[in-house]
Amino acid sequence: MTEPTEVTFSDNIRANVELLEQRSADIAQQEMDRSQTLDQKSAGLIAAALVLVAAGVALASGIGDIHVGIGARGLWAAIVVVALILLLASLGYATAAIRPQAYRVVIHIDELDRWPTPQVLDRDTTRVRGELMQANIAAVRNARPINKKKGDRLGIAFGFFAAAIISIVILGSAVAVRLAETPKHHVPQRRHPATQRLAPGRSGTHTGG
Repeated sequence: MTEPTEVTFSDNIRANVELLEQRSADIAQQEMDRSQTLDQKSAGLIAAALVLVAAGVALASGIGDIHVGIGARGLWAAIVVVALILLLASLGYATAAIRPQAYRVVIHIDELDRWPTPQVLDRDTTRVRGELMQANIAAVRNARPINKKKGDRLGIAFGFFAAAIISIVILGSAVAVRLAETPKHHVPQRRHPATQRLAPGRSGTHTGG
């Protein structure tokens, strides 16, 4: 019975496998870094949106204490509600952007246990590098659509967040203008001090001629 012959690789094959294995590893790492960056941006957006939601709820509860007309108070409340809805939508999409996770290479523990064995260590390095190259390519094939989905959801989340910021700016401007105009309508009319002092004397004194 003849033993299986070991496949010999040419120098070109060995050089190209080594080069492409390293290149595929770099591309896979770039996809993992991109996924991590998107997750960090999503987490930052979630934190900012939560702060603004809390501030919006506090502002909505305090609108009733501001001494303005019913129409202005109703308009401000409507703007706050719109801003809160936009912030909640931003939170939802940002959370959805974090949910899909991209992994470099998922290797079962049984496969890892085989690596230190003589059967694996005695294998041809070109064949091992070729398998690693295939694993890197599979990781990129899996990560790219996930990262695209992350980016699309994060873009929508930032759009809702920007719209909420615009609503908050409009509300702040309206409140500032209204509060600046309020003292002009409530300034009490005061009598001149000289008039107040002369009034009693006018009725109690008499000059003869």
